[in-house]
Amino acid sequence: MVSRRRLLQTTGTAMLAAVTGCASSDGDAATESTEEPTTAATGDSTTEREGQRQLAGEQVAASDVPDGATVSVTTPELYSLVLDAASADGRVDLQSGGDADRNETLALGQFEYVEFRGETYEPTASFAAFAAEAAYKYTLEAVDDGEVEEDDEVASYDSLNDAERAAVDRLLNGSVTIGHHEDRTADDVRDVTGYEYVRVDGQTYRPQTTVGDYGPHHMLRLDAADPGEDAQVVRIADDVPDAGWRGAVTTVASEDRTLLLDEVPDSDELTEYVETVDYFASAAAVAAVSVVGDAE
Repeated sequence: MVSRRRLLQTTGTAMLAAVTGCASSDGDAATESTEEPTTAATGDSTTEREGQRQLAGEQVAASDVPDGATVSVTTPELYSLVLDAASADGRVDLQSGGDADRNETLALGQFEYVEFRGETYEPTASFAAFAAEAAYKYTLEAVDDGEVEEDDEVASYDSLNDAERAAVDRLLNGSVTIGHHEDRTADDVRDVTGYEYVRVDGQTYRPQTTVGDYGPHHMLRLDAADPGEDAQVVRIADDVPDAGWRGAVTTVASEDRTLLLDEVPDSDELTEYVETVDYFASAAAVAAVSVVGDAE
């Protein structure tokens, strides 16, 4: 049986010719050109590139990745996402710098099941828009009595109910933070935030609430699972591509592009790494990435 990697190596020239085609600027169907096509990656003509080693990516649907395939993530942020989600009881945020697109789905959440460090999980991807999930920090700030106006509401500790006194006791021992994915309504510290001031043992405090908003971001949840024999289970590689050629892998995986290997740092090490995995996953895409062509 011919392997996928051997197939890509033998059909590399045909695939490159396909991705270097061009369309007319007015949106009509592509027409035949007398000029040699160029690649978006380097601008070199196809004939000049023939025979040179190239890193080629071909995007595929996550559902088409075969059971047992090895998938490497392309960035440290994605690797940390998997690492954290595997140990968390709930959703974990992908740190993206606030530029996440709600129209894209996190690729890691599209697999039926994933295996990571010997454990199998069912992944779930989700998205939060700006300020959709805020974190809250509650504190009691000690103030001088001179700051309190005559008509300000000052609740004495003895006048509070049991839940409110318990909340004050917690806040006197330090701040209380409710994270982005935690249930805010269930925490009793919110019982005292409606008072302007609270007085305890002769000291007056101002309840303070600090709200922290996140930018738009993708989230991943990994729940322990025991899939059946016919299920798709892909193995997430327990490493991340080397920093020297991480950008090259991300480019070809997320943009269906090709790159000349002599333009990529540590190209020999990259070639060896590509041979150890079957697919690469960027934030929003899954691609088969292989080395095609021959060394000069």
